[in-house]
Amino acid sequence: MAVWREARHTRSRGASPEPRTLPRVLTYDGDCAGALTPANRGTAMSALDPDTIGFTPLAADDLPLLRGWLNNPAVAAWWDGAPWSDDAVIAKYAPRIRGETPVRCYLIRHGGEPIGFIQAYPVAAYPEFWRAVEVEAGAWGVDLFIGSDRHRHRGLGAPILRRFAREVASGACQATSCVIDPSPRNRAAIRAYEKVGFRHLRTVPAPDAPDGAYLMRLAPADLAADPMEGVSL
Repeated sequence: MAVWREARHTRSRGASPEPRTLPRVLTYDGDCAGALTPANRGTAMSALDPDTIGFTPLAADDLPLLRGWLNNPAVAAWWDGAPWSDDAVIAKYAPRIRGETPVRCYLIRHGGEPIGFIQAYPVAAYPEFWRAVEVEAGAWGVDLFIGSDRHRHRGLGAPILRRFAREVASGACQATSCVIDPSPRNRAAIRAYEKVGFRHLRTVPAPDAPDGAYLMRLAPADLAADPMEGVSL
C-alpha cells in the first residue's frame, strides 16, 4: 500500500544490507486473460501473450518514464506521492538504482516494452513496518503497479507477481515468504494476489489510511501453480 510504503521507506532507520547481483532479464511462462482497454470500453481485446513478460532492473534512464507513470491518476489512486517532480523521483529512486538502500527495483516488460514497475525489499530492514506486520525475519515485501494504460486490467497482475515471487523474491532474494499490503478497497488487486497464492494475514494500521493496509502473505509452498505449466500447445 502506497501510504505504508512511503512511511516505512522514508522513516525507517534500519541498516541497509549489501546489494546482491540479480538476473538482468527474467521471462515468464504463464496465463493471462483478455479484458477491456480504458480507451475502448465495450470491445473485447485478444489475450496478451504471457510468454513475453520479463523484468529488468530499474536504471537512471528509466526515471522519466517512471515519473509519468507515478503521475498517472490510475496509478496515483493507490500509490501515494503525486504530483511527482523530476527532483522527487530522482531523490527517491536514484539511491535504489545505485544499491544504496535495501529496495530492489525493476521495470515490468511485455514484448520488450516497459509496462510497469515492481520492487522488493527485506521487511526486517524497516523495523517500524516489521513490528507492525509481525512476520518472520526472512520475509520480503513486494509492491507493483502496471503503468501502461493499454496493459492494465488485462489479466497480467497475477502472472507478473507469480513469476516475480518465484524467480526474484523466493529465488534470488532467498525470501522465506513474501508479503504485500494493498488497500482493503483495492479489490481487483486483492483478487489477483489471491490467484498467486497470497492469503490475508491481518489488516494493519497505516499512516494516513483510515482503512489500514490489507496484509497478505505468500509462503513458497503456497505459491499457486501456473495454470499453463506442463501444458503442450
